[in-house]
Amino acid sequence: MRRITILIALACALVGLVPASALAHGEIRDRYTCRADYANYTGCAVIRNEIQSWVGPGRLGKVRPLVFAGWQQVEPDWIAQREIPADGTGDAIVGGGLHADGGAIYSFRQTVSPQNYQALVTFRLSSGGWANSCIESSYLDCTMGPELETGRDSKHVFTVTSRPFEVRILNGMPQDLKRVDGPYWSNALWNPAIDSAGRIAPGAAGSVGSLRSVMKASAYAAVYKFQRSEEDPRYNGASVLISIRANANGTYNGKCTPVFAPSDARFACTVGFNGLGTAALTAVVRVSPS
Repeated sequence: MRRITILIALACALVGLVPASALAHGEIRDRYTCRADYANYTGCAVIRNEIQSWVGPGRLGKVRPLVFAGWQQVEPDWIAQREIPADGTGDAIVGGGLHADGGAIYSFRQTVSPQNYQALVTFRLSSGGWANSCIESSYLDCTMGPELETGRDSKHVFTVTSRPFEVRILNGMPQDLKRVDGPYWSNALWNPAIDSAGRIAPGAAGSVGSLRSVMKASAYAAVYKFQRSEEDPRYNGASVLISIRANANGTYNGKCTPVFAPSDARFACTVGFNGLGTAALTAVVRVSPS
């Protein structure tokens, strides 16, 4: 029930975003560090941007900023940093009342393409009746650290991370593997620029990656076919069906199905996993002779 309530609150916040220029007591700064003397009572968030995204086939990096997207206003007195750099920190603060409270909303975009999805996270800041909290949304995880100060101020470190999801296909067969259907992604922030798995040569590997959802099950599916060979026609016409699922709770599973017809030659296809279900996760698909 608490989760549902938080999500409803977040949805309301996104609908009611107010430009900073319209708020007399709100301010966005290029750089900001919380000051204990900002107001009588304050809530401060020190926000760490630890988001990893794909920078190339099979390569992760911390390269994109978190960008201030709006404020869920309860008390009107606040300051927020405009951007939180990759692998860096930035602050946001609320104050000016006996029970100062508000929510800073930050967004992340995996690439600069306007077609790319945004991932949002909200930092609830309070020194009064509301609890400080970090509200995950879509493709970002967020954890709140312990209290950094005691007394009238409330200050915590909020760390924002992602869940990179890679599918790596190893071709141990004597023929090229060509993707003929897919890839299909569900609840995943896919970057097609880092896809190297469209056609995989014998003895080579291809990979495709995404950021998976922290709230729903993410899934991947694709169909590969062996390219015809006159020199070694044993596997001509055979296919490989791949389906992989990573759940929001950290569990995962995968299936790779060999389709032998019209070939009579048998081969094997397996799926294994490296990494953690709540962090970077790689599904390794191996296609090899039986």
